[in-house]
Amino acid sequence: MLENHISDLSDPIHEVLNKYNLLAESNLLQLRAHADEFRALVPNNKKKRLTIKERAQYCAKTKDVWDIWLHALDLAVPKNNTNEAIVAVSSRISQFRKELAKAKATRTAITQST
Repeated sequence: MLENHISDLSDPIHEVLNKYNLLAESNLLQLRAHADEFRALVPNNKKKRLTIKERAQYCAKTKDVWDIWLHALDLAVPKNNTNEAIVAVSSRISQFRKELAKAKATRTAITQST
């Protein structure tokens, strides 16, 4: 379960979760509201934008549920609130899940993180 993983996280991420009374099981919409704070805690060593396939391959390689969650969160931000943008977000998340499966990520990691 992800609660066990939370205890292993660094204090800043745990503090953000506690500050907003969030759980690892919170849905993406709840967590997305605080995405900027989470992103600020994660070093961004890559300047290049990864494709969905590259993201999935990276996440499957690291086997880290939080990597999958952060990449899914990044893909879940619509450009605006039109129906087309919301459908595009859903499509990106679906494609990400399919690519994770192709890259041999565990089913548990996929379902808990996206």
